[in-house]
Amino acid sequence: GVVMINGEVVGNVLASERVELRGSARVYGDVEAPVVPPRAWKAPR
Repeated sequence: GVVMINGEVVGNVLASERVELRGSARVYGDVEAPVVPPRAWKAPR
């Protein structure tokens, strides 16, 4: 499926299709999916 994040996730994210990060989304963990938009690769400041 598709995972859409619009907030903060502490932990790993696994999606069978794609991961979409929206707004001020932050993920503190690993992101695994066939499609991960470039925004997902930004490191936190």
